[in-house]
Amino acid sequence: MAVSVPFSWHWIAELFSHFVPYYAAVFALAAAFAAGKQRLWWAAWFVLSAAWLVQPQPQPVPAESAAYRLLWYNVNLGNPQPETEAAHIRTLAPDFVALAEPDLSQPAWQALHREYPHGCQHSEDSPFSLVFWAKRPLSGCHIAFIDGIPYIRADLADGSRIFALHPPPPITAELAATRQKYLDAAAADIAAAGHAVVVGDLNSSPFSPVFRRFVQQAGLLPETRGLLPTWKPFFIHIDHVLDKNETVSAQAQPWFFSDHRAILVTRYRAQVFRQPESRYNAASRSHSKRTSP
Repeated sequence: MAVSVPFSWHWIAELFSHFVPYYAAVFALAAAFAAGKQRLWWAAWFVLSAAWLVQPQPQPVPAESAAYRLLWYNVNLGNPQPETEAAHIRTLAPDFVALAEPDLSQPAWQALHREYPHGCQHSEDSPFSLVFWAKRPLSGCHIAFIDGIPYIRADLADGSRIFALHPPPPITAELAATRQKYLDAAAADIAAAGHAVVVGDLNSSPFSPVFRRFVQQAGLLPETRGLLPTWKPFFIHIDHVLDKNETVSAQAQPWFFSDHRAILVTRYRAQVFRQPESRYNAASRSHSKRTSP
């Protein structure tokens, strides 16, 4: 969309792309209080922004049973209630658990790991601790490092893959460059997969040119709407579920003790082949072409 073009000029400008929901609210208020042509102008900007917020439209949920359920959750390194968090995960009973920032010295996470004994993990005393745990054996589980920051690829018995990502936040020019390098590398890995589900705290919103570039390079379809808040204190959408040639649904969980929300993903047995652009309207396709590398 044309409104996103200025955000691609510089890494600092890109930070402002994440606040499109707030801009839409400002446009709505301006339209309500303006008059004449100014009202029409502000209303047009509101409609343009609102149309972006409700993308993508959800896939129809098939009647068939689920192939698996996957929970993504950035639990926050300083989470004060890991026992409560782990108990809630048990009530959801996912087949796979992908967690960012778990303090694996905590007994609560160790106990959960014993219930999900398969998979792989990277443990460190930093926000880049990352795990992928499974109840049943996997065909493979691999950890790749981009400038020391991990992402995980889990290979399933049916040939499909699950990726768990957590690039750094773009709070400096160096970290912004590392985030781009990380997402480019992950996109190349995902692009080589025939069927994949991708989850993660990407530290970028659906309105970011960085996110749009990643989606295009990897050949992915987003499954969580732009207006979904997943991170406090700004209540913006930086935790994502995406897929490639899969049928999935994504359900955001209530807020607990992390500054992020968990997302429960259901992957259905039917696998499909779709063009990545098919879930976007014409305005979004035009935007994607303008911001592609």
